[in-house]
Amino acid sequence: MRDHRIQSTIVGASRPEQLRESVGLATQEIPDALFDELETLTPDRSHWIGPQNR
Repeated sequence: MRDHRIQSTIVGASRPEQLRESVGLATQEIPDALFDELETLTPDRSHWIGPQNR
């Protein structure tokens, strides 16, 4: 970064309608079946990168 005081950027809503959309999406119910399907797509721990593989 050009300015040493800035370490990262936090991305967020820049317009009120974006905030309304985010709140609406956050209140949507996620079906348990989706989590079951995602679990089948998770690679085996032996393929993980980082401390959780140790």
